[in-house]
Amino acid sequence: MYLAGVLLTTLVAGLATAPFALFHFNQVALYGILANILAVPITGFWIMPFAILAMIAMPFGLEGYPLQAMGLGIEGVVSIARYVQALPGAVYYLPAMSGWLLGTIALGGVWVCLWQRSVRYLGVVPIAIALVLMPGLPIPDVYISSSGKQIAIREAEGSLFLVKGRRGMVIETWLRRSGNKSQNVLVSAKASAKDVWCDGLACIFRKNGQQVSLLWHPAAIEEDCSKADMVVATIPVGRRACRNSTYLIDRFDLWRNGHYVVFLNPGGIVVNRLVATVFDDPGPVFQGCPIKVVA
Repeated sequence: MYLAGVLLTTLVAGLATAPFALFHFNQVALYGILANILAVPITGFWIMPFAILAMIAMPFGLEGYPLQAMGLGIEGVVSIARYVQALPGAVYYLPAMSGWLLGTIALGGVWVCLWQRSVRYLGVVPIAIALVLMPGLPIPDVYISSSGKQIAIREAEGSLFLVKGRRGMVIETWLRRSGNKSQNVLVSAKASAKDVWCDGLACIFRKNGQQVSLLWHPAAIEEDCSKADMVVATIPVGRRACRNSTYLIDRFDLWRNGHYVVFLNPGGIVVNRLVATVFDDPGPVFQGCPIKVVA
Protein backbone atom coordinates (compact mmCIF):
# COMPACT_ATOMS: atom_id res chain seq x y z
CA MET A 1 0.00 0.00 0.00
CA TYR A 2 2.90 2.32 0.75
CA LEU A 3 4.46 1.81 -2.70
CA ALA A 4 1.03 2.12 -4.31
CA GLY A 5 0.55 5.45 -2.54
CA VAL A 6 3.93 6.67 -3.78
CA LEU A 7 3.06 5.64 -7.34
CA LEU A 8 -0.37 7.29 -7.25
CA THR A 9 0.76 10.58 -5.72
CA THR A 10 3.70 10.77 -8.12
CA LEU A 11 1.44 10.14 -11.10
CA VAL A 12 -1.11 12.75 -10.02
CA ALA A 13 1.52 15.35 -9.18
CA GLY A 14 3.43 14.66 -12.38
CA LEU A 15 0.37 15.02 -14.60
CA ALA A 16 -0.66 18.22 -12.83
CA THR A 17 2.73 19.92 -13.10
CA ALA A 18 4.00 18.60 -16.46
CA PRO A 19 2.17 21.19 -18.64
CA PHE A 20 3.56 24.05 -16.54
CA ALA A 21 7.06 22.55 -16.63
CA LEU A 22 6.83 22.31 -20.41
CA PHE A 23 5.57 25.89 -20.67
CA HIS A 24 8.26 27.46 -18.50
CA PHE A 25 11.23 25.15 -19.06
CA ASN A 26 10.36 23.30 -22.31
CA GLN A 27 11.21 19.97 -20.75
CA VAL A 28 9.63 17.45 -18.42
CA ALA A 29 11.10 14.51 -16.53
CA LEU A 30 9.64 11.19 -17.68
CA TYR A 31 11.05 8.96 -14.95
CA GLY A 32 9.63 10.76 -11.95
CA ILE A 33 7.88 7.61 -10.74
CA LEU A 34 11.14 5.66 -10.73
CA ALA A 35 12.95 8.45 -8.88
CA ASN A 36 10.23 8.74 -6.26
CA ILE A 37 10.00 4.99 -5.64
CA LEU A 38 13.68 5.07 -4.74
CA ALA A 39 13.86 8.46 -3.01
CA VAL A 40 10.60 8.72 -1.05
CA PRO A 41 11.29 5.72 1.23
CA ILE A 42 14.72 7.15 2.05
CA THR A 43 13.09 10.48 2.88
CA GLY A 44 10.34 8.93 4.99
CA PHE A 45 12.29 6.23 6.83
CA TRP A 46 15.75 7.82 7.09
CA ILE A 47 15.96 11.58 6.53
CA MET A 48 12.85 12.68 8.44
CA PRO A 49 13.35 10.44 11.52
CA PHE A 50 16.92 11.67 11.94
CA ALA A 51 15.71 15.25 11.44
CA ILE A 52 13.29 14.77 14.34
CA LEU A 53 16.03 13.23 16.45
CA ALA A 54 18.27 16.18 15.69
CA MET A 55 15.57 18.59 16.87
CA ILE A 56 15.07 16.61 20.07
CA ALA A 57 18.82 16.41 20.75
CA MET A 58 19.52 20.05 19.88
CA PRO A 59 18.79 21.47 23.39
CA PHE A 60 21.39 19.06 24.78
CA GLY A 61 24.01 19.85 22.14
CA LEU A 62 23.85 16.30 20.75
CA GLU A 63 22.37 17.05 17.32
CA GLY A 64 25.65 16.44 15.44
CA TYR A 65 25.29 12.68 14.94
CA PRO A 66 21.63 12.76 13.80
CA LEU A 67 22.45 15.57 11.38
CA GLN A 68 25.36 13.59 9.94
CA ALA A 69 23.09 10.59 9.43
CA MET A 70 20.46 12.87 7.87
CA GLY A 71 23.13 14.22 5.51
CA LEU A 72 23.93 10.71 4.30
CA GLY A 73 20.28 10.23 3.40
CA ILE A 74 20.19 13.54 1.52
CA GLU A 75 23.29 12.53 -0.41
CA GLY A 76 21.53 9.29 -1.33
CA VAL A 77 18.50 11.18 -2.66
CA VAL A 78 20.75 13.47 -4.71
CA SER A 79 22.59 10.45 -6.13
CA ILE A 80 19.27 8.88 -7.12
CA ALA A 81 18.22 12.09 -8.86
CA ARG A 82 21.48 12.23 -10.80
CA TYR A 83 21.22 8.57 -11.79
CA VAL A 84 17.64 8.85 -13.02
CA GLN A 85 18.35 12.11 -14.85
CA ALA A 86 21.25 10.48 -16.72
CA LEU A 87 19.13 7.59 -18.04
CA PRO A 88 18.45 7.61 -21.81
CA GLY A 89 15.22 9.42 -22.62
CA ALA A 90 14.80 10.75 -19.08
CA VAL A 91 13.86 14.22 -20.32
CA TYR A 92 11.33 15.14 -23.00
CA TYR A 93 11.92 18.40 -24.87
CA LEU A 94 9.20 20.44 -26.54
CA PRO A 95 9.24 23.81 -28.36
CA ALA A 96 7.80 26.79 -26.50
CA MET A 97 4.03 26.67 -26.50
CA SER A 98 1.65 29.60 -26.40
CA GLY A 99 -0.31 30.59 -23.31
CA TRP A 100 -3.64 29.57 -24.78
CA LEU A 101 -2.48 25.95 -25.06
CA LEU A 102 -1.47 25.94 -21.40
CA GLY A 103 -4.76 27.60 -20.48
CA THR A 104 -6.70 24.97 -22.42
CA ILE A 105 -4.96 22.17 -20.53
CA ALA A 106 -5.46 23.92 -17.19
CA LEU A 107 -9.17 24.51 -17.81
CA GLY A 108 -9.62 20.86 -18.80
CA GLY A 109 -7.90 19.78 -15.59
CA VAL A 110 -10.03 22.09 -13.47
CA TRP A 111 -13.16 20.73 -15.16
CA VAL A 112 -12.14 17.14 -14.36
CA CYS A 113 -11.43 18.03 -10.73
CA LEU A 114 -14.56 20.10 -10.00
CA TRP A 115 -17.28 17.86 -11.40
CA GLN A 116 -18.12 14.53 -9.76
CA ARG A 117 -20.42 12.86 -12.28
CA SER A 118 -19.65 11.48 -15.71
CA VAL A 119 -19.73 15.00 -17.20
CA ARG A 120 -16.32 15.52 -15.60
CA TYR A 121 -14.69 13.43 -18.33
CA LEU A 122 -15.54 16.09 -20.91
CA GLY A 123 -12.54 17.96 -19.53
CA VAL A 124 -10.31 15.36 -21.17
CA VAL A 125 -11.34 16.65 -24.62
CA PRO A 126 -9.57 20.06 -24.50
CA ILE A 127 -6.55 18.42 -22.86
CA ALA A 128 -6.33 15.88 -25.69
CA ILE A 129 -6.69 18.61 -28.34
CA ALA A 130 -3.88 20.64 -26.77
CA LEU A 131 -1.61 17.60 -26.55
CA VAL A 132 -2.19 16.82 -30.23
CA LEU A 133 -1.33 20.38 -31.25
CA MET A 134 1.84 20.61 -29.14
CA PRO A 135 4.25 18.71 -31.44
CA GLY A 136 3.24 20.87 -34.40
CA LEU A 137 4.12 24.19 -32.78
CA PRO A 138 6.08 26.53 -35.09
CA ILE A 139 9.76 27.05 -34.35
CA PRO A 140 11.56 30.26 -35.36
CA ASP A 141 14.22 30.14 -38.06
CA VAL A 142 16.18 33.23 -36.96
CA TYR A 143 16.83 34.52 -33.44
CA ILE A 144 18.09 38.05 -32.69
CA SER A 145 18.87 39.26 -29.17
CA SER A 146 17.93 42.74 -28.01
CA SER A 147 21.59 43.76 -27.79
CA GLY A 148 22.39 42.49 -31.28
CA LYS A 149 25.31 40.56 -29.84
CA GLN A 150 23.74 37.15 -30.46
CA ILE A 151 22.19 36.02 -33.75
CA ALA A 152 21.39 32.38 -34.48
CA ILE A 153 19.82 30.41 -37.32
CA ARG A 154 17.98 27.13 -36.95
CA GLU A 155 19.11 24.48 -39.39
CA ALA A 156 16.88 21.81 -40.90
CA GLU A 157 17.93 19.12 -38.41
CA GLY A 158 17.16 21.42 -35.48
CA SER A 159 20.66 22.59 -34.55
CA LEU A 160 21.31 26.28 -33.98
CA PHE A 161 24.02 27.91 -36.07
CA LEU A 162 25.51 30.79 -34.11
CA VAL A 163 26.10 33.54 -36.66
CA LYS A 164 27.19 36.17 -34.16
CA GLY A 165 28.20 36.12 -30.52
CA ARG A 166 29.32 33.47 -28.08
CA ARG A 167 27.52 30.62 -26.42
CA GLY A 168 25.92 31.67 -23.15
CA MET A 169 22.63 32.06 -21.34
CA VAL A 170 20.84 33.58 -24.32
CA ILE A 171 21.83 30.73 -26.65
CA GLU A 172 20.95 28.12 -24.03
CA THR A 173 17.53 29.71 -23.66
CA TRP A 174 16.99 29.72 -27.43
CA LEU A 175 17.89 26.03 -27.58
CA ARG A 176 15.53 25.24 -24.74
CA ARG A 177 12.70 27.28 -26.27
CA SER A 178 13.12 25.46 -29.58
CA GLY A 179 12.71 22.10 -27.84
CA ASN A 180 16.33 21.18 -28.43
CA LYS A 181 19.05 19.69 -26.28
CA SER A 182 21.59 22.22 -25.11
CA GLN A 183 24.50 20.65 -26.98
CA ASN A 184 22.95 21.07 -30.44
CA VAL A 185 24.57 24.38 -31.32
CA LEU A 186 27.21 25.11 -33.94
CA VAL A 187 29.48 27.78 -32.51
CA SER A 188 32.18 27.63 -35.19
CA ALA A 189 32.93 26.36 -38.69
CA LYS A 190 30.51 28.66 -40.53
CA ALA A 191 31.09 26.75 -43.76
CA SER A 192 29.41 23.69 -42.22
CA ALA A 193 26.06 25.41 -41.85
CA LYS A 194 23.58 24.59 -44.59
CA ASP A 195 21.92 27.39 -46.55
CA VAL A 196 24.12 29.98 -44.80
CA TRP A 197 26.86 31.98 -46.51
CA CYS A 198 29.05 34.32 -44.47
CA ASP A 199 31.93 36.69 -44.98
CA GLY A 200 33.50 39.30 -42.76
CA LEU A 201 30.62 41.73 -43.28
CA ALA A 202 27.39 39.73 -43.15
CA CYS A 203 25.66 36.36 -43.52
CA ILE A 204 22.98 35.35 -46.01
CA PHE A 205 20.34 32.79 -45.05
CA ARG A 206 17.89 31.29 -47.55
CA LYS A 207 14.84 29.14 -46.83
CA ASN A 208 11.48 28.58 -48.56
CA GLY A 209 12.38 31.06 -51.26
CA GLN A 210 13.07 33.81 -48.72
CA GLN A 211 16.46 35.49 -48.28
CA VAL A 212 17.52 37.14 -45.02
CA SER A 213 20.67 39.20 -44.65
CA LEU A 214 22.30 39.41 -41.22
CA LEU A 215 24.83 42.22 -41.38
CA TRP A 216 27.05 44.03 -38.90
CA HIS A 217 29.24 46.20 -41.13
CA PRO A 218 28.24 49.35 -43.07
CA ALA A 219 30.01 48.13 -46.21
CA ALA A 220 27.37 45.40 -46.64
CA ILE A 221 24.33 47.68 -46.46
CA GLU A 222 24.01 48.70 -50.11
CA GLU A 223 24.47 45.25 -51.63
CA ASP A 224 22.40 43.29 -49.10
CA CYS A 225 19.53 45.77 -49.01
CA SER A 226 19.19 45.51 -52.78
CA LYS A 227 18.92 41.70 -52.80
CA ALA A 228 17.51 40.42 -49.49
CA ASP A 229 13.82 40.11 -48.65
CA MET A 230 14.67 41.00 -45.06
CA VAL A 231 17.68 42.72 -43.49
CA VAL A 232 18.69 42.34 -39.85
CA ALA A 233 21.43 44.80 -38.91
CA THR A 234 23.22 45.14 -35.59
CA ILE A 235 24.19 48.67 -36.63
CA PRO A 236 21.99 51.69 -37.39
CA VAL A 237 20.64 51.59 -40.96
CA GLY A 238 18.56 54.37 -42.44
CA ARG A 239 15.25 53.44 -44.03
CA ARG A 240 16.22 55.26 -47.18
CA ALA A 241 19.46 53.31 -47.44
CA CYS A 242 17.52 50.04 -47.28
CA ARG A 243 14.27 50.96 -49.02
CA ASN A 244 14.57 48.10 -51.55
CA SER A 245 14.35 45.48 -48.81
CA THR A 246 10.87 44.34 -47.86
CA TYR A 247 11.56 44.39 -44.13
CA LEU A 248 14.31 45.89 -41.98
CA ILE A 249 15.32 45.43 -38.35
CA ASP A 250 18.28 47.57 -37.32
CA ARG A 251 20.02 48.50 -34.07
CA PHE A 252 17.38 51.07 -33.13
CA ASP A 253 14.56 48.53 -33.58
CA LEU A 254 16.36 46.11 -31.28
CA TRP A 255 16.93 48.86 -28.73
CA ARG A 256 13.26 49.88 -28.77
CA ASN A 257 11.54 46.50 -29.06
CA GLY A 258 13.91 43.89 -27.60
CA HIS A 259 14.32 40.37 -28.92
CA TYR A 260 13.03 39.28 -32.31
CA VAL A 261 12.37 35.91 -33.89
CA VAL A 262 11.71 35.34 -37.59
CA PHE A 263 9.68 32.57 -39.24
CA LEU A 264 10.52 31.93 -42.90
CA ASN A 265 7.26 30.33 -43.98
CA PRO A 266 6.43 29.30 -47.56
CA GLY A 267 3.76 32.01 -47.65
CA GLY A 268 6.04 34.78 -46.43
CA ILE A 269 8.10 36.12 -43.57
CA VAL A 270 6.58 36.42 -40.10
CA VAL A 271 8.39 38.55 -37.54
CA ASN A 272 7.58 38.36 -33.84
CA ARG A 273 8.73 40.68 -31.12
CA LEU A 274 9.37 39.00 -27.78
CA VAL A 275 7.84 41.12 -25.07
CA ALA A 276 9.25 39.65 -21.85
CA THR A 277 12.98 39.98 -21.31
CA VAL A 278 14.69 39.04 -18.05
CA PHE A 279 18.49 39.12 -17.99
CA ASP A 280 18.46 39.09 -21.79
CA ASP A 281 16.20 36.02 -21.77
CA PRO A 282 13.83 35.61 -24.75
CA GLY A 283 10.78 35.28 -22.51
CA PRO A 284 8.13 32.64 -21.98
CA VAL A 285 6.76 32.20 -25.51
CA PHE A 286 7.81 32.76 -29.10
CA GLN A 287 4.38 33.91 -30.26
CA GLY A 288 4.67 37.10 -28.23
CA CYS A 289 3.79 40.03 -30.48
CA PRO A 290 3.32 39.62 -34.24
CA ILE A 291 4.81 42.56 -36.13
CA LYS A 292 4.29 41.96 -39.81
CA VAL A 293 3.57 39.28 -42.37
CA VAL A 294 5.29 39.69 -45.72
CA ALA A 295 3.29 37.98 -48.44
